[in-house]
Amino acid sequence: DVINAIEEISEAEEDALNVGESILTKALNVVEDSVKFSLGRLFGNDETVDDEELEEMAKEVAAKLDKETIDELEVRADEITDAEIEKIEDDVEESEKFGESVGQIESEIMQEEEEAIDIVRKDVHDITENIKEHLKEKAAKIEAEVVEEHTGKHVEVVEDDEAAIKLKIDNEDEGEEAGDDEEEEVGDDEEEEEEEEAGDDDEEEEEEAGEDNDEEVEEAGDDEEEEEEADENEEAEEEEEEKKTDKKKTHKKKTTSKTSKKVSKEEETEEE
Repeated sequence: DVINAIEEISEAEEDALNVGESILTKALNVVEDSVKFSLGRLFGNDETVDDEELEEMAKEVAAKLDKETIDELEVRADEITDAEIEKIEDDVEESEKFGESVGQIESEIMQEEEEAIDIVRKDVHDITENIKEHLKEKAAKIEAEVVEEHTGKHVEVVEDDEAAIKLKIDNEDEGEEAGDDEEEEVGDDEEEEEEEEAGDDDEEEEEEAGEDNDEEVEEAGDDEEEEEEADENEEAEEEEEEKKTDKKKTHKKKTTSKTSKKVSKEEETEEE
């Protein structure tokens, strides 16, 4: 029946995966050795990276490479197996619709099961060989990522050959970083100059404004002094006028007094 067919096909996939993983494990060992060689050559003259860090990076590359490789094999094998099982289920459903007998349907299932098992084994083997063929390219990409994570240096894959995975540190990044630093410094200097000029302009404006205020205050003070002097002059003039008026009154009184006395004497003379 269908359930039994599914189990047989799934078992065939597991067998094919075991064979494929064994093949890839041997290939991984070879590639991981080349990764160690590649890292040693890449940082041979770099004193900032010691042997301990190189060993750590090599182990990290190997672990990621193993996981990604086996995961890829299992995912692609599952897709093949699922497709074959789905095909059998669809055919059985179609046969039941047309009213085929149970014996006919079971016969068809057995035939399709054998075909599916052959397809799964063959396709998983082909997938294994395909992954193995591109294993060094995958390793190089992972190695470049790990190196960048550990050192901050961008690494490019410049060549892949049978002897080793060849990588190259991209020095353009350093030049760009230096250029960025220079631009930042120049930008900072320009900003500082602009700020200083703006500050000087503000100070000059404040000084001019202060001088104008001082002049206004001085002018206001001069006006007040002039007004005070004018008031004092007016008061002095008024006092002078009052003095003159008092003198006139006094002189008039004296004249009147003299005239009175004269008149009195003349009267006395007449009486005599």
